[in-house]
Amino acid sequence: MSQEYSAGFISGSEHLYRYEIKQVLSLMEEGLSREQIREKVLKENRFHQKNYTTNVRLFNKVWRRISYLDEGLADFVRKGTGRDVDVVLLYTYLKAYRFLREFAYEVLLYQYEQGRTLLTPAEVVEFFERVEEQSPKVRRYTPDTKKKMQQVMLKAFVDAEWLYPLKGGWEIRPLPISQKLKEYIAQHPEHQMIADLALNGKW
Repeated sequence: MSQEYSAGFISGSEHLYRYEIKQVLSLMEEGLSREQIREKVLKENRFHQKNYTTNVRLFNKVWRRISYLDEGLADFVRKGTGRDVDVVLLYTYLKAYRFLREFAYEVLLYQYEQGRTLLTPAEVVEFFERVEEQSPKVRRYTPDTKKKMQQVMLKAFVDAEWLYPLKGGWEIRPLPISQKLKEYIAQHPEHQMIADLALNGKW
């Protein structure tokens, strides 16, 4: 079954969760189970949230992201360079949300391959309109929800340094990753999306 569209990433303004994912991976490395990690995170307020409910919600989101990592990628997040960490976490973000993944491939990667490195606000709106035509669910989103989706999505891509804000839009930039990560992807083609996101996947 294909993944449905979801605006869930606007709840709490989801981002790369660098700190939170590293916290959980560190506890996993200690051999703790999911329930033990959950208990420790909530009891010790490892995510520094204001209330229990927010902590629970955030833990579930973080655990979902981690589910897309094999042990090798988890190790890159624990010990890798800043850029390697960012591109792997961006990968988990896009795996979690079809909407973001399709925007990445249909707009950012496509335009970059065409030699068009400037993303304009109009092109973001055009993508939303295309998805609305295909999905009754997205059509039912309120204007405020769609605006928030755009803001959160673009902010996350800027945070990952995949987009760079310019007057009139954003520059699409490659994500330089280490030779070690390139070799890992070559050995594990199921993670080819990481090479695609780096915008230099033809090594």
